[in-house]
Amino acid sequence: MDTFRAMPAPDTATPLHRLIQPSAVLLDLQAGTREEAVERLVERLELGPEASANVSQLLEQREAKGSTGIGHGVALPHARSIDADALGLAYGRASAGIEWGSQDGEAVRHVFLLVAPPVHVSNVYLRVMGDVARLVRAPEARQSLDAVKTVEDFFAALTDRGC
Repeated sequence: MDTFRAMPAPDTATPLHRLIQPSAVLLDLQAGTREEAVERLVERLELGPEASANVSQLLEQREAKGSTGIGHGVALPHARSIDADALGLAYGRASAGIEWGSQDGEAVRHVFLLVAPPVHVSNVYLRVMGDVARLVRAPEARQSLDAVKTVEDFFAALTDRGC
């Protein structure tokens, strides 16, 4: 069974560091475009080829409605999909930056990708989006993410920030 589908259903108090599997953290995201970044992170959710293609397409449709670049070098692409049995969260760091169409015009270095089932009883989807937005609002948090060298450092940075 793959890691994405094997995750327990989170409750409303589950911190971010418990929602991201280590295999879904990519500290050297090599992508020249937003589409490539999304595809690479969706692959980390281990949905399988057909489901991954469907989810990537949904995420691109969401981007067409308006950029998920939330500013300060951060993007939060998100979608609900019938291909998701549970909430999936992936993180990628692109040190060189990726043009994302963010309102502030800044290239994106940090991508938190979120996929959830169409219906989620506790609606953790919205809470997770809010938690990510609160985390990256602080310049110190973004600096911590810039500085991590290992996946373990990434999880320590989240934990240190209470996430």
